[in-house]
Amino acid sequence: MIRDSDLKGFDIPDTNERLVVQLFADDTTIYMSEGDEFLTLTDILDKWCLASRAKFNKNKSVVIPVGAVDARQFLIANRKTQTARTSVPASVKILNDDETTRMLGAQVDNDKNAAHPWTPVLEKIDSVLQRWLAKHPTLEGKKLLVQWFPGGMMLFLAMAQGMLKEVEEQVNRRIRNFILEEDGSPRVGMNTIIRPKNEG
Repeated sequence: MIRDSDLKGFDIPDTNERLVVQLFADDTTIYMSEGDEFLTLTDILDKWCLASRAKFNKNKSVVIPVGAVDARQFLIANRKTQTARTSVPASVKILNDDETTRMLGAQVDNDKNAAHPWTPVLEKIDSVLQRWLAKHPTLEGKKLLVQWFPGGMMLFLAMAQGMLKEVEEQVNRRIRNFILEEDGSPRVGMNTIIRPKNEG
């Protein structure tokens, strides 16, 4: 229904294709151009929900303004684009440039600070490592915990958004402090500890 609608979506350069909808499991991302009407989208969604007996969670809907700064600011201030006739309903959140939202597990926004999405991940890593440090795991246990927690918590976000060098250094510092238990003068250097067993 959406692909066959009047919604223009985003033109894909060097093709005759346009990007209007992206579906993954129960997540739906709709791409709307400046001239697309939000009312057109809500009409389509209402018909689809009626026909399929599904429920679209409108309370979780978020508009992420893209494009030039002045166009984004106009949308945020007026709840519609400069060419639209209808406004985005007040129940739908419109992201400011300094806010993020999750889209398929990745944090997306218009903020230029690429380290921003990593802050909650680093806080979770700190919390988990501190909790486990209180249990005094063995060196082998610490190895497994580092693989499970910092490694597992970072993997998807690193693949989806990339990892800045400064974030990598912060994670390495946390792992080093966890393994050495913040010992200022460790008996074995980190370079030796992180080498494969048969080399260390």
